[in-house]
Amino acid sequence: MENTFSKDIKRLQKNQQFLTIVVLLFVCMIFWLIMSLFSTTQEKQTDSSLLLLAKPLNPTINRDVFTLLEQKKSYSSQELESFTIYKFAKIDRSSEQIIVPITTTEEEIKALSETPKPAVAPPSTGSATSVIE
Repeated sequence: MENTFSKDIKRLQKNQQFLTIVVLLFVCMIFWLIMSLFSTTQEKQTDSSLLLLAKPLNPTINRDVFTLLEQKKSYSSQELESFTIYKFAKIDRSSEQIIVPITTTEEEIKALSETPKPAVAPPSTGSATSVIE
């Protein structure tokens, strides 16, 4: 009988520990729930600058903009087709670039880079009157 009594007491102690853990978990859950409800229901202050930015825009339209748009020049398709677009082309093995039409091929650019450049005369050291005469 003593043996069964000691077994029952040990089992009750284990159940009491289990019950204590369950009660503590329940209290923690209730505390968590109250804190989350409190934090979501708090009223937060907003800056006056944010309120100013949140104001709706003025729905009136400035009609002067339309007249300016009507006055702008528009180009026809033919004018746009005849308009030449230029690009920078780098000459082989140098940092020098030339401006050529965009339709220029690489071979044409090479041919342009091989043509001799006109020599630029150094500025004269004479007076201005000698140049005029």
